Amino acid sequence: MPKVLLFHFPPSGSKGLFPISLGYIAATLINQGIDTLLEDLAIDKPKSLKQIVNLIEKFHPQIVGLSVCQYNMREVLAIAELAKKINPRIVTIIGGSHATFMPKEALLEMPSIDVICKGEGEVVLPALCECVKYKRGMETVKGIVFRKDNIVVETKQEKLKKDLDDFPSPYQIGIFDFPEYTIGTILTS
Repeated sequence: MPKVLLFHFPPSGSKGLFPISLGYIAATLINQGIDTLLEDLAIDKPKSLKQIVNLIEKFHPQIVGLSVCQYNMREVLAIAELAKKINPRIVTIIGGSHATFMPKEALLEMPSIDVICKGEGEVVLPALCECVKYKRGMETVKGIVFRKDNIVVETKQEKLKKDLDDFPSPYQIGIFDFPEYTIGTILTS
């Protein structure tokens, strides 16, 4: 299976903000035997772009996933561009509220981004890993927008899961170092 590197960019001054969404995605991937690293840039090193380049070169991911909101758009695009410079075959995927608002338009404006996740990352990322592993087209992955031959393609949305217990918990597999996280998280939609 391909290696997946996930990045969390918190708002400035928000050290300790718990990245629960990426935690669930990482737990799902790890539970399926996919080598996954979640890099929380509020807590973890590296901090500089050079250190991030070193991390990408050392880990050798085939997929780089980034959670994007309005406040971190510049940083997300910078990391995606770095990943593509290191290895143009890395598949870059973004998700989150900003990415899903106008996904087709966003993809056209961001050449360093390959895929936008509109659905649940816990479902989309494992399916995308299968596509990368077996060198298949992404048309079968539900809930994404991607480029194919310079045309933006949007797949059908997967029905959302109603029960979080369908996904493995990031708490139970030790993804987070709890003393580092001091701010509670509430997710709503």
